[in-house]
Amino acid sequence: MRRSISCSGWLRTGRKLTASLGLAAVAVMALSGTALGTQVNGPTPIGASGLTAGHSYTYTFDPSFNGTDTTKTALRNAITQEIATLALSNAGRPDWIGANLPRFTYTTATSATLKLGYSHAQAVACNIKDPKSASTIACTTAGAIWFSEQGTPTWMKYCEVAAVSGCYTAKTILLHEMGHFLGLGHYPWTTDVGPGATYTVMQPQAKTLGTAGYNQTYYGTCDVAAFQEKYGVLSTASTYSPCLPNVKVSLTLAPASTTVSWDSSVTFTATLKVATGQAVAVNLIANRRVYLITSTDGGTTWTKPGIVLTQNSPGVYSAIASGLITTSLWRAVYDDPGAGEALLGATSASSTVTVKPLF
Repeated sequence: MRRSISCSGWLRTGRKLTASLGLAAVAVMALSGTALGTQVNGPTPIGASGLTAGHSYTYTFDPSFNGTDTTKTALRNAITQEIATLALSNAGRPDWIGANLPRFTYTTATSATLKLGYSHAQAVACNIKDPKSASTIACTTAGAIWFSEQGTPTWMKYCEVAAVSGCYTAKTILLHEMGHFLGLGHYPWTTDVGPGATYTVMQPQAKTLGTAGYNQTYYGTCDVAAFQEKYGVLSTASTYSPCLPNVKVSLTLAPASTTVSWDSSVTFTATLKVATGQAVAVNLIANRRVYLITSTDGGTTWTKPGIVLTQNSPGVYSAIASGLITTSLWRAVYDDPGAGEALLGATSASSTVTVKPLF
């Protein structure tokens, strides 16, 4: 079963809602496609929390979560585990490196950046998009995430307490609400797109036991795209989400010398990075395949001499071309990786290496 949700609170009702945050209403962006490979945009980055990429913050539990009863203990444990998963695997992706998200560690201090509370009344109170709705499951404000209590309302059940029909997974609720806290709005989809939450967990629907994605514990591909736009990639080796708009790259090539002796060699150095003016920040791109092509007829025809450049440092690659006997043009090439990544291919400008006559 799926239930509608709003950015400030997951709802049990069947209404389709637009996104909002605890501070202000926010419009969601329209999709530019419907499947990987066609460059679907991620949820709108809204930046309401003002968090810094890669920075360490703290979270704490509100006194409403205090107690040793099995329900609160199970929920606190689930929430703690999910926040730890996000910190360790970065955007929660188990299969590839995502975005440079802020990190959260537990503290008992009341000054924590994020407070996690357990109160249906508070969840209802902070839900500005559908104020005073008794159907609120959870709600995010500028400094807190509120979970409705087990059994309040009577239909509110957590799978971590008992895996029964109609239960919701606290980890998935936390993942969705953390998405809002980290600055994401909603996708406008009202049905699943792809298996489970492959694309997003920021859909305007809550899911119960047995529905694909009801127990999702990592962000979808398009959620990561929005995070990469907002916080940047984690490292030079990061995969650029295929949900991003096509990302142009810059590839340059420089020979160590532009004039060499007959039958000698020259070292080429190539630099690969994100081009300016893209959806993501300029960044060196590491661990990709860059190779050389050459022309001896002024650029009319190009051949591949089988020279693949070796990475010397992140985004910087080099190779030696030897046995040069003819003046020639050289270019570096980075092939388009295809649907698995948003980066586009690139070819560098030509570099001329002049070979001195033997006699």
